[in-house]
Amino acid sequence: MKHHGSVDGTPASLTRRQLLLSAAASALLGACGGSDDDDPVVPAAGFSGAVYAGTNRVSGNSIVAFGRNPDGTLTPIADYQTGGLGGIFDGTTDGLDPLISEDTVVAVDNRYLLAVNAGSNTIASLRINADFSLSLIGTVPSGGVGPNSIAYRNGLVYVANTDSDGAFMGPPDQRGNITGLRLDLGTGQLTPIANSTRELDNRPSDIEFSPNGAHLIVSSVNAGSTALPGSGGSELVVYGVQADGSLTSAPQSSASSTLRGNTAGRNLPTAIGFEAVEVGGRTFVIVAEAREFFASGAPAMLPMFQTASVSSWELNANGSLTARSQDVLTGPSLTTGPAAPTSACWIVVSPDRTLFWVAHASGAVISSFRLNADGTISLLNGRAAVGMPAVVGPTPLATADGLVDITVSSDGRYVYQLLGLRGTINVYSVGASGALSRLQQATGVLPMNNLAGLVSVDRRAS
Repeated sequence: MKHHGSVDGTPASLTRRQLLLSAAASALLGACGGSDDDDPVVPAAGFSGAVYAGTNRVSGNSIVAFGRNPDGTLTPIADYQTGGLGGIFDGTTDGLDPLISEDTVVAVDNRYLLAVNAGSNTIASLRINADFSLSLIGTVPSGGVGPNSIAYRNGLVYVANTDSDGAFMGPPDQRGNITGLRLDLGTGQLTPIANSTRELDNRPSDIEFSPNGAHLIVSSVNAGSTALPGSGGSELVVYGVQADGSLTSAPQSSASSTLRGNTAGRNLPTAIGFEAVEVGGRTFVIVAEAREFFASGAPAMLPMFQTASVSSWELNANGSLTARSQDVLTGPSLTTGPAAPTSACWIVVSPDRTLFWVAHASGAVISSFRLNADGTISLLNGRAAVGMPAVVGPTPLATADGLVDITVSSDGRYVYQLLGLRGTINVYSVGASGALSRLQQATGVLPMNNLAGLVSVDRRAS
């Protein structure tokens, strides 16, 4: 999620695109915590796994590795190049979640990492070595402009591209695409799938397969935007996955929790991250929703952003979506300001599929929820963890943490939160009902900003 104010004295009543443009001069002032070259690898003895954080450097993209200790804390390992460049769209150098997306880095069977090179329009494949260092295998074209999200299932990979024509006028008018590749599990090589590209009605932000691999789901940042043709597209679309790895020619279904022109005056969902999970033989899709477009479809100004929400649907065998919980607020009131939970962007579900956490960028808040057996959701704690938020004033991000991606260990005991304006990872232990207690702020290798992607892996079975 982009930030909700400026960093160089511009007014706080700007649109998202204006915020991006005004932030250009100063969002990258923080010095990097490590060099662009690979540093010596810390021995893996005692590490139970690793956590990998993606960067988005225009000078050279990379992934930063941390060893995960048995107590959940992290030890820096090194910084590894991904063979491409980070992407900064609209001509800015915005430092807080410049890709507005989730799943920019994904792990495959504790063996490989796949990562976007948004500035080079490529996808990188890297091998996870026994000591949790990384080796670049290669890169392939992403099939579009500005790749920002990756999905993997059973050797099949799909990537979402921010745009198709390269004319970046800001998120309100962007229309992207998705395209498929095969991953050779023996070599880690990626191969494009012919005729797999599908053009989208709006700008994608996350892409995932259903747990059984039968469907591919795409979320959108700008659903309902008046800058797009027609209705502006839907918050979610679902494609069927065919035997040859290609998708159905058109979506099998689509859904939005809030429609353009709704009489309640509710802002439209800016859907960033989502999770597709199986519970008791049923598949549910849970979406984190910022609220940054007016009900009319026009981009809202900062003071008019509304409290964020979470919505859920059941994904049926035929690819249709059935609403379960819609627009469940992450805060106590509809409008709460930039320092509160107005920017729900990233979501992670516990391994037992009973709890999930949602991270808010500008508010620096993590909210905890329960996922019920019928796919409905219940807010447990809107402020399960709290950092330094944006503030109202000429430099709202000057002291902000800027939460971005979030992940959880495979045993469900630890949650990891990437701070997009601090160059750190907060490590939390998980308590009853999803309560979070901070154990560590891991630093030492990460740059201060322009971060995108966070995954946790375990030691690979020999």
